[in-house]
Amino acid sequence: MPGPPAPASSSPSSTTRSSPSPTDPPPAGVAIAETDRGGDITYHGPGQVVLYPVLDLNRLHIRLHDYLRTLEQAVIDTLVPLGLDATRDPDATGVWINRDGAPPGKVCAIGVRVRRWVTMHGLALNVTTNLDHFDLIVPCGLHGRPVTSLERELADACPPIDEVRANLIERLRNLILYPEPSTRF
Repeated sequence: MPGPPAPASSSPSSTTRSSPSPTDPPPAGVAIAETDRGGDITYHGPGQVVLYPVLDLNRLHIRLHDYLRTLEQAVIDTLVPLGLDATRDPDATGVWINRDGAPPGKVCAIGVRVRRWVTMHGLALNVTTNLDHFDLIVPCGLHGRPVTSLERELADACPPIDEVRANLIERLRNLILYPEPSTRF
């Protein structure tokens, strides 16, 4: 993703609620951007696949809940072939990596906005992301929940970000355009 690292907040109150120290200014080179999407504060920066589909859910006959689960499933379908145990958390939208001997790490944040059933915003998948930047916030307002990346989980086996992006887009396209009856959640 081009541009400087930027925590993205859904409202001024979520920045205050989720920032480790709301009175401290962000470090040099990091900007906080307020958005109009759902979810709490998150982070966008280099090393992420940021995907913001613009879709008319009415024309596609997709309910909002199903759309969120479809975004998650596209990410899961992208990560499982890499040998990762990617999954959902029923209590927290996004995609998590189950790790031996460690709590699951959130690898993908999802936050959307829908206006007149047209989607905006979307997801951020950590590929080679500088995870230290997540220390500036409480990601998605989830206290005590770790964040991870493909690079952290796969080390030298981490695929190039362009390959991850292409695979994710293809999987999302297939789930949206050619859904199996069982893929509507």
